Amino acid sequence: MLTNLHVFALRLQKHLFFYMYPYPCRWESSFKKLQVTVPAWKRLPFVLALFMVFFNTLQLVLGAIYFLIIKRQKDYGRFHFFMHTYIAYAFAVWLVIAKTTWQNLTTSIIGINELLEMERELLKRHPIRRCHLAIILSSHQHSAGALLILSIVAAGSPFVVLFIMLSFEYDMLHFILHEILPSPTEWDIKLILFNLCLRAIFLLSVMLELFRTIAFVFALLVICFDSLTTILHILESNLAIPRIFKGGYLHISVIYKSMERIVSVVVYGVVNVGFWFVVLNVWIQIKGFGKVPTLLYVCSISLTIMAVLLVVLFLPRFVAFLDKLSTLPASHVKEMAYLSVRCKWRKDIKIALKRAAALQPIRLKFGPFYTIDENFIMEYMCLLTMRIFDAIFIVDFERPSV
Repeated sequence: MLTNLHVFALRLQKHLFFYMYPYPCRWESSFKKLQVTVPAWKRLPFVLALFMVFFNTLQLVLGAIYFLIIKRQKDYGRFHFFMHTYIAYAFAVWLVIAKTTWQNLTTSIIGINELLEMERELLKRHPIRRCHLAIILSSHQHSAGALLILSIVAAGSPFVVLFIMLSFEYDMLHFILHEILPSPTEWDIKLILFNLCLRAIFLLSVMLELFRTIAFVFALLVICFDSLTTILHILESNLAIPRIFKGGYLHISVIYKSMERIVSVVVYGVVNVGFWFVVLNVWIQIKGFGKVPTLLYVCSISLTIMAVLLVVLFLPRFVAFLDKLSTLPASHVKEMAYLSVRCKWRKDIKIALKRAAALQPIRLKFGPFYTIDENFIMEYMCLLTMRIFDAIFIVDFERPSV
């Protein structure tokens, strides 16, 4: 159910990034649906942003190999190498997510509008009890509040990253310029300003688009998730009515198929980037105590706490949602079988039971071979713990120059 807080968060994102090129979609209050606002021929700035991210990814990978392995530069340690390779990996994943999102933007917006329209129609025909509606609205307000906070954080994060990178000289362009230009002792004020401006332009050109895309994709996923929660509650209340349940579940299946590519790519990217993000930050906190600047150490702890809180708050709800989504057809079959026995295997009930058994459950895929369920989450957490211990006990930390 799309609340006023959802709409406010979408509009806030547009205003927070007002200095960038037009936002890809907007909420039309008169039609109560999302609308694509940027035609294909106006997406040239986004293509340029993709090129800048690709260039920075290539620069990070080649620079890390050159400075650590080929040249063995003293002021470029393992900390720099792991940080730069992780950022390059995150950039590469973001490139895939951004490209997939923009290629399937129109299809995704149509799918979201269909979900919202379906939700409104079901609420009109099959109203939810007040006590259940209050619980659903409360959960939607929480997710919309998280979206609002994420939008504000995403708007300020590029400038925080810029300050940290320029202050502690952790960006790859700093090492490349020191390799190309004369010794820093020979720099005049013009060369110093050129150095800072060039590094700032490279960092901001990437970070602004990166964080805006993250906020936008997260907003679309939150709207889909909240709308589906309401729809599944209505379908769960009508398991014994084949016309309502089958029609609704098939409608969801068609919408999911139209958005399956973008959803699977986003989930795969977020899970992988989050995995190595936690490993790298825990390694910095344990091995880098007293060896990295205090500000960076505090930022690392804060980001790790934020990631853990997100997992604790949203993962149980997300897993319960996926479990309900995949097990509803089986529950519908049980209800129809019980109804068939009570009605002494009436012909129309038997036909409805066969049709119910033919429903395919909707499962969220992780890559080509796995589906996300409770077993997958347990394996993921065990593997994460193993990789953290490997990083702590095997990989040494070298003191970075600051």
